[in-house]
Amino acid sequence: PMREHIYVALKELWTDKGVQSAMSRKSEFYVPDCAQHFLDSLDRINDPNYIPTTQDILFLRVATMGVIEVRFQIKEKIWRVFDVGGQRSQRKKWIHCFDDVRALIFVTAMSEFDQ
Repeated sequence: PMREHIYVALKELWTDKGVQSAMSRKSEFYVPDCAQHFLDSLDRINDPNYIPTTQDILFLRVATMGVIEVRFQIKEKIWRVFDVGGQRSQRKKWIHCFDDVRALIFVTAMSEFDQ
């Protein structure tokens, strides 16, 4: 569990009318998708026997730093998939990934269509 003063501060923050008002307008500024899920789940997460749910794991966000390559084979074809960091500082690291590209799949969060 988290330290008691942190837990209490987060609970107070989350129940604050100003914070709730801001969350109702979250499309106007950046709020991570996971914020509401985890703040709504504070009691469960703070339980000493807490075990992350599938939903908790899916809501985690870890920024990709650099280039991560995964190779796999389907029938006779070998596929190489690259997960690249999208932050401006990371873009120079993945330009070489476009050598001999035959397909490009761009993945983005559906929840960020208006951001």
